Amino acid sequence: METTVDKLKKFLNAVDGMKEAAIGCDDAFAHLDAYVEDVLAGEDAQVLFPDVAEHLANCKACAEEFELLKMAVSALK
Repeated sequence: METTVDKLKKFLNAVDGMKEAAIGCDDAFAHLDAYVEDVLAGEDAQVLFPDVAEHLANCKACAEEFELLKMAVSALK
């Protein structure tokens, strides 16, 4: 049976292995228009904006904003 101490050790190990996000939603959103333009131009936006790419991979709300903006910009071209 797992003790409370064992559970606490597992939790602390998991937290210790977590990586702090490089940027938050506000910073990702500030670069989203350029990120979308690069994606639509066929550029490797993940290389050009690695922090934005990482944020979009981990934030459902911002990933949805990205998809909506990409569709809107595509429709205008």
